[in-house]
Amino acid sequence: MTMIPYQPNFAILWGLLHLATKLIYLMVSLSSKETWIDFGNKIDEIQSRLDILEKCAACFAEHGESHEMSRAILAVFVSLVNFWVEAVNWNREQKHGFHFSKLNKKFEAAIAKVKEAVENVTKLLDIALKKKGGQDLLQNIELAQENIKFPLFVLPRAASQLFYGREEAINALESILSLDPDSGKLNSILLYGMGGVGKTSIALQYAYQKPSPYDAVFWVRSETSESLHKSFTEFAVSLKLPGVRPEGQDELNLLYFRNWLRTQAARGVKGRKWLMIFDNCENIDMINDAQVLSTSGAVIITSRHSSACLSDTHKYHVKPFGSDDGLSLLKRFLPEKVLTLKEEECLKNLLKKIDGLPIGIRVLAASINSRTCSLLEYPEFFLKHSRKLLTNVDLPEDYDKPNRSAKGHILDQVWLVSFGSLRIGAKPLLGMMSFLAPDVILPSLFKLDAIQINLNGSESSIISICEDEFELHVAMEELIKAALIDKNKATDNDTLVLSIHRLVQEAFLYNCGDNDRQEYFDASVQIVYEAFPHQINGRPFFNEWIKCKAAIQHGVSLVERFLEFQGKRSLKSLRPSPVFGELLKNCAWYKLEVGEHNSSLAILEVARKACMDKSSELYAHLLNTEGCCYFEKNDLQKCREAWEPALKIREAAAKSGSADAMEEYSVQVNNFGNLETAEGHIDEAIKSFSKAEKMRLAMGPTGLTSLGLTHMTSGRAYFEKKDFSEAAKRYDKAEAIFVEKFGARGHFMAHLAYARGNMALEKLEYLTARKFYDHAVGILQEEQSTKFHILVSACYYKIAVLQLKDGLLSSAQKSLAQGRQIAELHGAIGDTARIIRKEAHIFTLKGPEASKEKYESYRQLADLMRARCPGQASGLSYVEDSDIAWDRLVCGYWR
Repeated sequence: MTMIPYQPNFAILWGLLHLATKLIYLMVSLSSKETWIDFGNKIDEIQSRLDILEKCAACFAEHGESHEMSRAILAVFVSLVNFWVEAVNWNREQKHGFHFSKLNKKFEAAIAKVKEAVENVTKLLDIALKKKGGQDLLQNIELAQENIKFPLFVLPRAASQLFYGREEAINALESILSLDPDSGKLNSILLYGMGGVGKTSIALQYAYQKPSPYDAVFWVRSETSESLHKSFTEFAVSLKLPGVRPEGQDELNLLYFRNWLRTQAARGVKGRKWLMIFDNCENIDMINDAQVLSTSGAVIITSRHSSACLSDTHKYHVKPFGSDDGLSLLKRFLPEKVLTLKEEECLKNLLKKIDGLPIGIRVLAASINSRTCSLLEYPEFFLKHSRKLLTNVDLPEDYDKPNRSAKGHILDQVWLVSFGSLRIGAKPLLGMMSFLAPDVILPSLFKLDAIQINLNGSESSIISICEDEFELHVAMEELIKAALIDKNKATDNDTLVLSIHRLVQEAFLYNCGDNDRQEYFDASVQIVYEAFPHQINGRPFFNEWIKCKAAIQHGVSLVERFLEFQGKRSLKSLRPSPVFGELLKNCAWYKLEVGEHNSSLAILEVARKACMDKSSELYAHLLNTEGCCYFEKNDLQKCREAWEPALKIREAAAKSGSADAMEEYSVQVNNFGNLETAEGHIDEAIKSFSKAEKMRLAMGPTGLTSLGLTHMTSGRAYFEKKDFSEAAKRYDKAEAIFVEKFGARGHFMAHLAYARGNMALEKLEYLTARKFYDHAVGILQEEQSTKFHILVSACYYKIAVLQLKDGLLSSAQKSLAQGRQIAELHGAIGDTARIIRKEAHIFTLKGPEASKEKYESYRQLADLMRARCPGQASGLSYVEDSDIAWDRLVCGYWR
């Protein structure tokens, strides 16, 4: 008789399926995007079925036993293992071309068998539970979501009372998004059209007007990766998901939210129906399966680009209002609701000049309401003054088209009249807001005192408005009254926030003079610089992450605007100020600390070009941060290329005897010790650490934490040298400092415990090693911000190594699966490859019943991932297959 546990190890099974799909992925042509998206949707469906099965199995374990249930669960396992075997065989056949259709037929059959088997399990469990007292099956397999009241709306603002028309668009949305939600397809629609035509308003109105099909509606600000990531954090907070971090760790929060989609929104179990609105999507690649799972949901995308769509997305072209509808909308904004025929005809002629764009109508109405002339007189005033203004400016590039062709925009006359009417205080405020991330701008961002302004040597009158709170308030109200900005409540609390339409931002920046644009840029840089925590001499600022989180989107927006105005034919490039370089230094360091290395490197690329003095401490700091990114990515060659010039700059600066310069120099010297250790140059590493130690001892109390880090990192070097006695002494010194500064369970104590565990493992003291690894994991998991730290992955890997020595194969598999999940979350290729190689090794230990094909498939994937690793240590052959060689694929901190 075949027996299986009622709570099978789903991580292992899913791992096999995941491995099979990764092998397929490596063979799929990148050009077959639609095929792969469809393939990914099928994977998500199988995953949702496994989630249901796991809950059923756990529930059944509490309510009785049944051999029939065992056989039903086994059928699910068999169906997936059969697919895994088919995938491996298919992969081997791909010598003469890619034939997805052959695999697809087998995959469809596998899905059908999984679906049938899972439904059989749920029926059996339902019967068993009813016999036990009539409990509802669905109540047992849904996740508990206490204290959340559905329907849940995470939307940017309340519905507008002035929304008009667009019945055809609303009906199109309702028709397309109400298609059979159980069809297995994700229903999606793209609203596209020129800027200011009302795409966002239509999507928002639909969310409020047609909420009945949905349990949750989520609004995703999609202009940049920063705004998108922040949106998913807001969703996780609104859902009150356990472990969510409002102040940071967006990737972790996305993981929690995605898990909610896979469970609460899973098909077949009365899952929560959701609507996700991706607003202002400029790059469709940002919307991927990490955000949009094929569960009980629908997607709306708004974009200026007709190509910004998913596979099978329906498209709806949003066009400007016609003459009659345009007039009806304009009348909603005017105090005179009843107009004469002559007044209506007069306004219709005026509306033709703005082509029926809703945003233009709204701004035009604000301008009309601010004038003392009559409705019949206003068109003459408008034409007269817009001509006057147009003669004083160069014809701007068309800021609303991707190709930026040199022709004017239809709304230029409206903008010029509106902008030209602004008071002296309102115009600079609008200029600063035009450089910031548009959706969430806190009014407090602009409140600076005279000391902050003078510290940065600003002589501009632009920034002076930030000194006077009353004048600042008046300027904000004027911009709101002119319909150039909006005031709303934040989605997660009652805080008032400002927002500005992207078209208004671009119109203002492209219509103002070069000198004015430069002053607005410098002023916006300064206010964001003051809001962002300042990085000092390489010291960590973990405690400042909440402030960083609020300001980083504006820092990224400034980078994007800076790049946008470089090399324009008719516009002068923006000049980077020293404060701009300092701001980017801080932004890049924050990105490094939260593990977003690619984002940090992108900021650093701009910062290094913007830094004019290549021998300055600022430039050295940028190079150091760049090297740290590459070190943690284990790209040691690029790390050295960044750190060597930084070391020369800081060595020269240290000769001045300045305390700050000496501290920065000690940072660089200590970093070189880490690099030499990672490359296996232990004697050189020890020399660097000894030098850094002397400098940090001379710094006194201010260098205490840095001294502790030097003791710990030099201890690693002595460990590599097999001088365990000296390594232990160094670790003891580091521990004394860390306990004094941060307590016995501070963050650095986890790193120290891992280092001690490695030494115990090398000395064959397995029980002691396990104790240290468990201790490190325990410290890191006490704080949600470090619960999925890459060091946790390294600890699970080492725990698995110890379990294998004790013959605990199943336990080792579980530990490796946990470690791999975290490594993949971080995109750590080397860490993942090392784990998969060890997973492959387990199959060789299971005896003849273990499939040789499984070992070969795992090993093939590990080797392929190894080939993609950027950092291979000096002197090690690529084909070397020892644990040491595979350890070299991992950042030196986590080996």
